[in-house]
Amino acid sequence: MKTILHIAEAFGGGILTFVANLANEQSSKYNVVVAHGMRYETHKDYKRFFKENIKLVRVENFDYFDQKISIRKEFAALKELRSVICKVKPDIIHMHSSQSGVLGKLASWNYKVPKVYSPHGFAFLKQDTAKWKKWVYKLIEKVFAMGNCTLVASSKTEFEEARKITRKAVLIKNGINTVVLNPYREIAIEKKSTGVVGMVGRALPQKNPSFFNRIAEMMPHVHFEWIGDGKLRDELKSPNIHVVGWGPREEALEYVAKSDVYIMTSLWEGMPLSLLEAMYMGKPCVVTNVVGNRDVIEDGKNGFICETEEQFVEKINYLLNNPTESEKIGKQAQKDVLEKYNIEIMSEEYSRIYNC
Repeated sequence: MKTILHIAEAFGGGILTFVANLANEQSSKYNVVVAHGMRYETHKDYKRFFKENIKLVRVENFDYFDQKISIRKEFAALKELRSVICKVKPDIIHMHSSQSGVLGKLASWNYKVPKVYSPHGFAFLKQDTAKWKKWVYKLIEKVFAMGNCTLVASSKTEFEEARKITRKAVLIKNGINTVVLNPYREIAIEKKSTGVVGMVGRALPQKNPSFFNRIAEMMPHVHFEWIGDGKLRDELKSPNIHVVGWGPREEALEYVAKSDVYIMTSLWEGMPLSLLEAMYMGKPCVVTNVVGNRDVIEDGKNGFICETEEQFVEKINYLLNNPTESEKIGKQAQKDVLEKYNIEIMSEEYSRIYNC
């Protein structure tokens, strides 16, 4: 049985969920090892995300609790990761996020096995980053794409950017474990409308909490729930916002299931799993017009894409005041997830790459 080594430095949020979903699906066909770091947003019970036959190896120098990059720590992480690779002797190495991609390629530079890199959102597409930094990030991606490694984009727009970096780019859409979500889908079906708007995310620049707050301020009659936490928590100050914080994953899913409308105010995305999960629960979704969001949502069909706070307010009011149309959009969203974004399809496509 072949061994897959997943390398995930940014072990929180959607990347944690993605790696867990993929590793669990693969664990019946492969020996699966996950080398990971810890961040302040990493779930305390993260080990429960994984099946018992999956080996978790903590790379201590991957840990970032202050979001500051240290060159000394990067070299220490590289040495530690090299040691993990030599010990595990993987047949496939799969790297997740930009930093894992760089360190994983360096640590395995003379290790002749299939290598796969999933950026989960290119750093050079960040909207809160200076132009010169974006240029540097893109240059780094191009330099490290020269080796024998397959770059996997998770959305059509990300794939278009990936093709500019390397010819060894493929598109594999993110998938979610719908079986695990079925109990929450039942909660969503049985609930009565309460006028709740929800969003899951870290209160960091990417998720744009200040934008979320402005929408809530414009709709004082509606209850908003931010399911998550982070350094920008103080920006969620409108009195009609409940900041849930980080609890068990089951709690977060239940909050989403009990909401009436799901929104995403992100400045950038890869392909957000939280959005796919909300769609599977039949939630009508209203999202910003950014990479990832617009690759999943078809405006007016399975959700709405907006540019401004005023457009968000208009669409949220429309959905709350038109339950029949809201249900129709939610059903189409669920159908799209079942047909395009499920874990079985995603896992099979990755297996084909691994066997190349």
